[in-house]
Amino acid sequence: AAEEEQRMRRMKSNRESARRSRLRKRKHFESLRDEANVLRGVNVELMIRRRLTESQNQCVAAENYRLRAEAEMLRRRLSDVRRTLILRQLNCSRAWPCST
Repeated sequence: AAEEEQRMRRMKSNRESARRSRLRKRKHFESLRDEANVLRGVNVELMIRRRLTESQNQCVAAENYRLRAEAEMLRRRLSDVRRTLILRQLNCSRAWPCST
């Protein structure tokens, strides 16, 4: 009778332990599921930010290209203006030689 009572207590204790184990497992699973959902949201946000950054990068690259082309055009115009000034100075000095 005492052995039977002890066996019944062990069975009850084992059932309670198994129930607590299942509960811990379920809570752990729910925690992992919640974390996965949060990480999916973060991932979506990061993908959106990446696309935005790539788009901004393309705009900056296009602007850099335009500015480089404009700078080259301005360098050429400056060179042309300098050449014109030098030619004018040469023509002027030929027309009005120094009286030294």
